[in-house]
Amino acid sequence: MKILTIIPIAKGIPRDELSYFSAKDVALGTLVTVPFGKRSIKGVVVDHHEVRDLKSSIKSSDFALRNVTTIHSETLPKSIFTAAQNTARYYSQSIGMILKTIIPDQVFDYYLSHTIPEQQTNVRSDIQTIQIPYRERSAYYRTMIRENLGKNVSTMIIAPTVIQAEKIFAAMQLGIEDKIVIAHSKKTKKHIDNVITQVLDPEKPTVLIATAPFATLVRSDWDTVIIESSTSSSYRYEFNPIFDLRYFVEEIAKSYHARIIYADTLIATTLRSRLASREIIDARSTWHISKPEQFEVVDNKIKPFSLLNEKTKTLIQEAITRGSTTLLLTTRKGLAPITSCSDCGTIVTCPICQTPLVLHRKQVTNASTEGRIYMCHHCMHTTLPMDACNACGGWRLTALGVSTDSIAQELKTLFPKVISFISDGDSTTTITQVQKMITSWKETPGAILIATPMIIPYLDQVDFGCIVSMDSLLSLPAYTTGENALHIALSFLEKVSVQAILQTRSFNHEVIQAINTENIFDFMKNELETRSVFGYPPQKVLLKVSREVTKDTAKEAASYLEKVFAPYDADLLMKKSKLANTIIVQAIMKIEPLLWNDFNHDIHQVMQILGRDWKKEVDPESVL
Repeated sequence: MKILTIIPIAKGIPRDELSYFSAKDVALGTLVTVPFGKRSIKGVVVDHHEVRDLKSSIKSSDFALRNVTTIHSETLPKSIFTAAQNTARYYSQSIGMILKTIIPDQVFDYYLSHTIPEQQTNVRSDIQTIQIPYRERSAYYRTMIRENLGKNVSTMIIAPTVIQAEKIFAAMQLGIEDKIVIAHSKKTKKHIDNVITQVLDPEKPTVLIATAPFATLVRSDWDTVIIESSTSSSYRYEFNPIFDLRYFVEEIAKSYHARIIYADTLIATTLRSRLASREIIDARSTWHISKPEQFEVVDNKIKPFSLLNEKTKTLIQEAITRGSTTLLLTTRKGLAPITSCSDCGTIVTCPICQTPLVLHRKQVTNASTEGRIYMCHHCMHTTLPMDACNACGGWRLTALGVSTDSIAQELKTLFPKVISFISDGDSTTTITQVQKMITSWKETPGAILIATPMIIPYLDQVDFGCIVSMDSLLSLPAYTTGENALHIALSFLEKVSVQAILQTRSFNHEVIQAINTENIFDFMKNELETRSVFGYPPQKVLLKVSREVTKDTAKEAASYLEKVFAPYDADLLMKKSKLANTIIVQAIMKIEPLLWNDFNHDIHQVMQILGRDWKKEVDPESVL
């Protein structure tokens, strides 16, 4: 007798997984019909155990298990199930939740009503990286796609966002309109049905441009799977379940025996580590920065403090005179401010790695008041607030922040007749709103767009541009701050055609110097070495377990974490929650990659013990 775990595929089911008895062996991924309340529903088998192995759990259960009604012949393709299973294991998530999240509903329905052959004809399954500017990547893709079509094999390009998928599709479709399709969550049901029919027709090679969930469209002739803009944070799914879509795409592409290509303007440190170990191949790389001829990094230590340097004001005036487009880039709202000396303009930086320090509140032990502490978001060094500037001894240390609103206010003062547009998480919340705003901006001569980095994928080209505060990018709360700031800067520069400026008050920071001297290679090499010193990914696998609890139960929850993770040298932390009368209890662990990649290791069993009330993150960017 077996106990099957299934994920329901009916509406109105309050649980993600259900358990039932079965007298027969049932393969994982099989479609079954089961009783639920007074009705029958369908589900997919995601796990099975012998009854004798779970007797104690059955006896202590507060409900009686029922029998499976029907075992159907339809199953999910093995490649999808295996990729989802490996992803669930690596990220310590429920396989049922991974499957429900990753497979689009229409694709799911198709597989449960059709038999899909899975006979791979390819024998290649190598992993490559391409680090070149976007325009060069587009030209490379066009050539490769046509070569593959000539060989009668298919190509898949995965994009991190809808807008990027649309742009790639527009650039690739000329001349192959009958062979190329696009799929993402914003397309209509009719459109997706047509895509499924065309892609799953084994008689004709196809080109699929899509977001990650549509990598689940199984063909036997996928020759190449490209993960475009592979450094983008949009691939990481931050809701329940928490996992990285790139991991899933690589796993399923391996099952296709396809060539896997990670492509971007800057390849991530994690991929650099895999290149160093010869696990993957560097197919093509350039360390040259694609930028306009007029480019300058400006040291913005000016008194009194001004958001816009004189050189930036000159750039804006030149753009207004020409009637050209101007982009002013800043970080999102709500960023913890940097601290600057009002006398000499020096930024308060970390004594270890020279990253701008961020001021945090800290609860003083056995006191009702709050103290303050500086924290480096790169190496996590902490220090007490200083009274005087280390450079000039001045006492006028001022917390500064650069936002879209503050830039707009300064522009009104400096250029009162100029029309400006704002695009950030508050003012433009949908793709349509962003696209309409960009159209209005481009149609208005001399207009200025003030935006956060989320605007970059939407843009083809801009005449003049300035990142108003590189320091804000360097103060983000993540050990990946330097890499991310560099990636944003390079992506920004390749969009600007006439003149670009990067403003900074941390001119000697390694990221700024890497850009200024075009020595990107050494920066990435040093970044990998720094991660190794501090034990961050990819040197270690970072595990973060947290839960919001009431103040009365916080000590009990912390003691539980301490006991459960005693063998793994966990760092425990309790911090304030956004909710009243609640505390976030958190454990951080650094695990050797070889141990974590062994799914039979005890640490995976320990992570599975935790209930669903615990939030489990693998390799989160922030340890705060």
